Amino acid sequence: MRYKYIMLTVAMALFAAYNATAQKKATPNKQAKPAAVNADSVEVRKLTDDAKKGNSEAQNTLGTYYYSGKKVKQNYDVALKWFSMAAKQKHVKAIANMGLCYQLGRGIKQDSVMAMKLYKESIKAGNAELVKQREENVVKNKSAFDINLLADIYYNGCGNTVKKNNELALKYLKMAAANNSLEATVRVATLYDQAKMYTEALPYYQKAATKGDAVSEYKYGDYLCNGKGTKVDKAQAAAFLDKAAKKNVPNAMLMLGDLLYKGDGVQQDYAKAMGLYKLAAAKSNPVAVWNVGIIYKNGQGVKQNYVIALQWLADAASKGMKDNFQKLLNEPNVEIKNGWKNTDFYSFVHAMSLMESTTPDYATAVKELTILEKKNIAVASTLLGLCYSDKSWKKANEKKMMAYYEKAAKADDPYANYLLAKIYFDGSNGVKADKNKVVEYYEKASEGGYAPAKCELGNLYFIGKIVNKDISKAIAYYNDALLNGYLSKEAADNLASCYQQGLGGVKKDAEMAKEIAKRGKVDNAWTTLLRGLTFE
Repeated sequence: MRYKYIMLTVAMALFAAYNATAQKKATPNKQAKPAAVNADSVEVRKLTDDAKKGNSEAQNTLGTYYYSGKKVKQNYDVALKWFSMAAKQKHVKAIANMGLCYQLGRGIKQDSVMAMKLYKESIKAGNAELVKQREENVVKNKSAFDINLLADIYYNGCGNTVKKNNELALKYLKMAAANNSLEATVRVATLYDQAKMYTEALPYYQKAATKGDAVSEYKYGDYLCNGKGTKVDKAQAAAFLDKAAKKNVPNAMLMLGDLLYKGDGVQQDYAKAMGLYKLAAAKSNPVAVWNVGIIYKNGQGVKQNYVIALQWLADAASKGMKDNFQKLLNEPNVEIKNGWKNTDFYSFVHAMSLMESTTPDYATAVKELTILEKKNIAVASTLLGLCYSDKSWKKANEKKMMAYYEKAAKADDPYANYLLAKIYFDGSNGVKADKNKVVEYYEKASEGGYAPAKCELGNLYFIGKIVNKDISKAIAYYNDALLNGYLSKEAADNLASCYQQGLGGVKKDAEMAKEIAKRGKVDNAWTTLLRGLTFE
């Protein structure tokens, strides 16, 4: 029996089975009518037997009969049952027939999303005829559903049946956009944007942005900020970028942060810029990571801190920005150039590289750090203490180490506070263990923005060591550490377990647990960076 398939004819709102053939009208008579009924009954019984035996062709054909009421009493529920059985055997036209049932709500609750999914599944499996029929429907009836279906398959492609075709996609997407489809509006804008047709893309991004689409808010802000297809209007750009940033679009955070950092079209605000950069950095945006480091290096809106700056810049370097670091390191800081050579930061990085070398040169490092310390750069005292802490150096001296750490701690250097906390935790270097001082120094380091200290505090609260166990507080420290650019391996594992088990007030989220576990760092990124630098 020839293959059967349902075709929707919008104009008539009637269903026709795929293999239905035109029947000549005959004048009814008492002899002819019973003969026809008997023939139909025999065919239906045969189809039913074959369908029950698992014949997908028979199942689909029987479904078309029950759907249309041909040769049997119309019954959408039974039709859908047979279509479903055939579809499970990958019968491409039965899959499409199921889509029709979902589209029109025949035998099942109407569900356009499921209908679209089934149609695309059928097309992907080779049903090119369905595409042709839907194109004809659009020509005849401007069917909004079919416009959206065709726009989708030409925009994304659909298996080997329909190849991605931007020209046809644009044709149907513009029709869908005219019908107020937000998704289509965004896609039209995207296609024009990819083709660098900014004037054409602009109104579509604007329309989608005013409807609250987050990516379009960012793109429209970008167009206004950079004069793409329109005049530059950075104040209005900032307004749209702010909307997108609040919806967690990293590039919007970065661009708005730049405007606030420079005071370009908006009131200059380093603190807000920093906040936005950190949010974007938490989503692994390397430029945002770099920008946070620069702000700490310069002390703009925050207390200048070279160690925290290096932590961020090294992380950015590990994400592809090492060349930026190397270039600025040896570029002079004169006139319009903003290089670091012959600056305090250059001396700090050089001293750190001497200390982190596989063959440390503490003597030279001490000379450079002593010069920086005389300029009241607190972290220089901390690093001097580190030099004297290494017992492999012949001039190692615990008393000098503690003196330098305490001097730096009095100047609120977070790195010094962190190192002192570790000493009091272990009861090493000639001092007794002191749990109160451990918490005190870790908290000071944490307040100073040093992420490793936040991790350590989180670990203490997670296991209930020294402090009372408090999973919620541990999670807060871990999240704060993430926002400040670093999560230790232990901290990452602990936070991941919270999401895995639903501890501390967070909902179970296996995917989040996996993502967080990947963020854990065994070593500080600056070691890798420092050992790969060249100094001119």
